[in-house]
Amino acid sequence: MRPATKKALLASIEHWRELEQAKDLNHVLLGRTSCALCQRFGYTCERTTPKTTELCPVAKATGRKCCQNTPYSDAYEADQIEDLPAFRAAARRERAFLESLLPSPTK
Repeated sequence: MRPATKKALLASIEHWRELEQAKDLNHVLLGRTSCALCQRFGYTCERTTPKTTELCPVAKATGRKCCQNTPYSDAYEADQIEDLPAFRAAARRERAFLESLLPSPTK
């Protein structure tokens, strides 16, 4: 994983860690504008240079774009119906999912 991608992944993990602690849903930010990975990879979930193409780690793991097949959908739905406990639970699952994408530490 490229250093800039790892940095974006870590920032996304921290964002979801904060969302797990949301006191209410009035100030919750979801979507591409609040996601460091989306900022890096854009709507297509890939970053292309003249020499390489790099997929977003989420898209690479799921084989889908836009966080499909992740707990993000559950968090979004809970936010829409204003169910704070369900939102926090989905945020916890999304954070855990993102953490599972981190590369293994090398010795």
